[in-house]
Amino acid sequence: MKKILVVLTAIILSSGSSVLMSQNTITTIKGDVFSTSEFEILNENNYKELKYLNTKGKYRFIDLDDVYSIKTRKEKSVVYQPQGEFDLTKDQMKNLVQGRIEGKDAGSFWAPFLITYAATSSMGFLDQGDLFAAPLVPLGTTITIGIFGWTAKPKVPSNNEYYTNGYKEQRAFRMIKASLLGGGAGLITAAGINILRNN
Repeated sequence: MKKILVVLTAIILSSGSSVLMSQNTITTIKGDVFSTSEFEILNENNYKELKYLNTKGKYRFIDLDDVYSIKTRKEKSVVYQPQGEFDLTKDQMKNLVQGRIEGKDAGSFWAPFLITYAATSSMGFLDQGDLFAAPLVPLGTTITIGIFGWTAKPKVPSNNEYYTNGYKEQRAFRMIKASLLGGGAGLITAAGINILRNN
């Protein structure tokens, strides 16, 4: 019983320390959100970049222009600043980034992966003379899935065009990525099926 309590206490303490170590949250223009226990803004020859410690204990660098905001335990600072008259305003960028964040979590990854995988794998049953058409299947399927992902409406209806565009952009990108991976795996499976059929 004492051993169990010791183990549980160690787990709780380690979990608590990891939470305390990652009190800073960095959000990028692309909608990526990650935590860090340590960061520094470097400025050399008018080029600014953010140096931060990732969860694996390695330092990474990112162009400061790609950072939207930095949130510490005390405050949240919006790093983004419009540079020209054609740049998005702070409010417009805020809505765009929020849409991108929520778009990354929207839609199933496995559905487009499995659809493209199944469609492409079935090409393995074609005769060898028709195999030239095999790569067209994942391409066509991916384009269709990408269009579907772009036309999908946000889960939370919004009349803000910047939020909606950010949401659709990331949802479509996520689905296209899954479809491409499914297509690649499907081509390998199709090749294996075709080899087995002709041996």
